[in-house]
Amino acid sequence: MQKRNLLLIVIVSLIVLGFGASLIYWFQFVRPLSSVSEEEAVDLCAEFTKIEGEVSCEEATKLAIEKYPGLVKNIERREILARDISIETIWLVEIDLEKNITIKEEQKNVNKVKIKITNEKNVDIYEYGY
Repeated sequence: MQKRNLLLIVIVSLIVLGFGASLIYWFQFVRPLSSVSEEEAVDLCAEFTKIEGEVSCEEATKLAIEKYPGLVKNIERREILARDISIETIWLVEIDLEKNITIKEEQKNVNKVKIKITNEKNVDIYEYGY
């Protein structure tokens, strides 16, 4: 009987862990709050409302273009799981770069980037392409 109870506890624990991992993955990579592609709107920021105290779509786009010049292709506002297990709202600005840049860690030249913006001082590459 004890073996059966132990087996049941292990199975339930694995199910709970699997559900938790799936939930983290969903918030981190899959679930955009909203997204607007270039074909859907001339003004990519028109669909996003300004929230006082947060970086606006226009500010996020300006910050991204200042650091990585090019053509903005898409903008997303997304919630991700931060390192301290809180939910953080970020902007993802997808840019076709004017000039290729080199990703130093991997020694790769890229011409497309997705920039993650959490505030005025935190403008970093989130993803990149060739």
